[in-house]
Parts: sequence; C-alpha cells; structure tokens
Amino acid sequence: MHEREAIAQINQRLKAAAIPVRVGIRGKALHLRATLRAKNGIGKKQQDISLGIPACFDGFRRAELEAHQLSNDQRSE
Repeated sequence: MHEREAIAQINQRLKAAAIPVRVGIRGKALHLRATLRAKNGIGKKQQDISLGIPACFDGFRRAELEAHQLSNDQRSE
C-alpha cells in the first residue's frame, strides 16, 4: 500500500472515532497534528509533533496508537 493511502485511511478512522488528531508524513518520518494548548498556556494552537518513526507498516500502526493516546491525554487534562 502506498504511504499516502495508508495515512488517508488512518485519518479516516481517526475522524470516524471523533479523534481530533491527524497523522502526517514529512520526508520518511511520521508526525501527529493536533490543536493543543499553547506553550505559554494561553489559548490553543495547531502543532505538529514529530514521532521519529519511519513511514512503514509498523510505523503506521504505532502512529495511529499515538494519536489515540494523545487524544486521551488531552481529554484527561
């Protein structure tokens, strides 16, 4: 499966599960994109979080799990 197709499928599953995090790719590494609290603690800002994991089958699975975890962490704050 092509990398972009795999990411599109992951993002569709995240959207269907109402997870406000998306997976992206830069070069050959995966990252998460989410709206998070700003570093100064005032307001929110869209941020990219580098996962440092390669864009491969295992990497896609791990990125999806990390997206769910990030969403759970944000809900508990």
